[in-house]
Amino acid sequence: MVPGDEAAGRVVDPTVQSEVLFQEAQQAKRRASEALEQGDRQASVGLFADAEDNIGQALSVAPSELLADLQQEQSDLTGMRQQATWDDTSRASKMTRASYHERNRKRGRVDPGDCHQ
Repeated sequence: MVPGDEAAGRVVDPTVQSEVLFQEAQQAKRRASEALEQGDRQASVGLFADAEDNIGQALSVAPSELLADLQQEQSDLTGMRQQATWDDTSRASKMTRASYHERNRKRGRVDPGDCHQ
């Protein structure tokens, strides 16, 4: 632990900052899947947009070696958001949930609170 005044002068690590934003996007994606399970297209579209915003912010701070992965995630989220407006909500939810799990495994993350695995 360091005193608050010392911590206040620290520069945020771009890798850490982009990872935090990525994980926030993943949580929004999971909530979008849950909204689709409930048949709530409007909520899911808003949550996908939130996730896209998080990834957009991550892209603005991420080091160059993370950009391709974040750009792919942003593209995937855009596709999921669009799909949520017209596809069967159950199918869209399953695809979203699979993407959520794949991305978390790829980054070595496990969501211990997620019982839908």
